[in-house]
Amino acid sequence: MTSAAPTHRVADPATSGLPIGAGLVLMLGSILPWFHVLAIGGDGDISGLQTDGSTTIVLGLLSAVLGVIVKVAKARIWVVIVGTVSSVLALAIVISKLVDLFGLEDEIDLGIEYGIWVALVAAALCVFAAARCLRRLVPVDEAHD
Repeated sequence: MTSAAPTHRVADPATSGLPIGAGLVLMLGSILPWFHVLAIGGDGDISGLQTDGSTTIVLGLLSAVLGVIVKVAKARIWVVIVGTVSSVLALAIVISKLVDLFGLEDEIDLGIEYGIWVALVAAALCVFAAARCLRRLVPVDEAHD
């Protein structure tokens, strides 16, 4: 006797913790200082929110919210795909900003701060978490409650 195949696969709720945590850390990294500028008449830290951090904070929030959806609901594959795309976008934004900053270091007195490194690691973890969710899709009838 064979059982009918499930009509769709859902994200395994056991994979939800990492996207939630990584998304929250990405949000934190997005508001921390990304670089320090020394200028005539003073110097100052520039937070992520004064540059591309406002976008990465939204993408971090999206990762965390999608992780919660995976945890509390039987999230279909599209939820995980949206999480994957948004995580890759966040990582690309942070890497792009780092490349820009490394290019400017020779032109102006600029120091790269810890916030952008936190955002980089968190965005990479968001990508890893999304890929892990994609790998651990389960048939509807086997999903944990």
